[in-house]
Amino acid sequence: MAAIAAIVGPVRAFITFAILLTVFAQGIFLINFLWSLWRGERILECNPWRATTLEWSMSLASARR
Repeated sequence: MAAIAAIVGPVRAFITFAILLTVFAQGIFLINFLWSLWRGERILECNPWRATTLEWSMSLASARR
């Protein structure tokens, strides 16, 4: 059992660090998403990137059908 505990300790520490890093990254994403939703710049045109690919060549009404 002592051998298993010696292996599990560093793995548990790594998993704890990984989940804290993941939660922190998700927090940054959520803050950025909410900030952009409420305070972000409004897009007024249908093709804000001025892309020339096929999906942007259709009007919005016909794309919903």
